[in-house]
Amino acid sequence: MPTFFLDPRVWVVVALSLLLGLAGGGGVGYWRGDVAGTNAERVVWQAKEAARQTAQAAAVAKRVKENSAIQAAHDAQNLKDSQTHEQSDHAVVAERDRLRADVRRAGGLRIPAPSPACGVGPAPAGQARADGGPGEAAAGTVALPDSIASDLLDLVAEADAVVEQARAQQKRLIEDDAEAAAGARAAAMDTGGAQHETEN
Repeated sequence: MPTFFLDPRVWVVVALSLLLGLAGGGGVGYWRGDVAGTNAERVVWQAKEAARQTAQAAAVAKRVKENSAIQAAHDAQNLKDSQTHEQSDHAVVAERDRLRADVRRAGGLRIPAPSPACGVGPAPAGQARADGGPGEAAAGTVALPDSIASDLLDLVAEADAVVEQARAQQKRLIEDDAEAAAGARAAAMDTGGAQHETEN
């Protein structure tokens, strides 16, 4: 038998070689397992991230579609409001013109005549006024000057226009509040659904 097998140095070298081989094999195996595990975990994470991004893109596309529908509804409402406002303006102008015609037919705007005690009112029945005032004083009224009557009718028309604008704004605010409440409910439902999905 060869003598080198009996030499303890040979056995030490063989033992060390085996030990290093086992340790190296174990290290390589551990490293490969760690890399494989990391890769498997990364694949799972990437799949979840891709699903999250797809869901987010779908939610954005849905919101864009909803916003487009809301904008179209606002545009239609604005057109309707503009037409209604225009009709209201025409109605106010027509009413002003009708009032002016009525005032002209009636001989002008009239107010009650002042008291006869002041010397300018109608005289008691059967008596003539000392200054021989106009016949309308006998009827108990006095006509306003045309410029004052015109100014008063203009103020009435302006007040009517302001009232119409206020009515239109009030209607629009009520509709906007109802729309905002509906949007808040829808957003709350969307948020609740999104929270449920993230919890799973």
